[in-house]
Amino acid sequence: MADRLAFLEYTFVFQPGAQTWQRGFEFEKDLADFLAAHGLEAKIIETIGGTGRRVVLVEKMDKLDKARDGQTTNPPGRPMSVGSRLKQLTPEKTKAAERRFKEGKFLVRKGYLKRET
Repeated sequence: MADRLAFLEYTFVFQPGAQTWQRGFEFEKDLADFLAAHGLEAKIIETIGGTGRRVVLVEKMDKLDKARDGQTTNPPGRPMSVGSRLKQLTPEKTKAAERRFKEGKFLVRKGYLKRET
């Protein structure tokens, strides 16, 4: 944290509805997305005493952290096993029908002509 901080006090007033946000956390999420688009990060600071005010600390975003850009680094779900990854990388075996078509051995009645070599 920096040695010196600037304290700005704002009051946002909106009517919850279709034109604005339904809840306060939706507004905070949109504010955080706006700041992230400008290379800044908003952190909500927990306060003691229950003042009823939200304190948001705005700092410069770490460029190495890609998860804050809205992109998740890990896809949802269970991670793939090593065997699954290897199967994904191996070339698929061609099916018999595909192989015969390339060789031109399908019958005419099946809709394919024999390939002339």
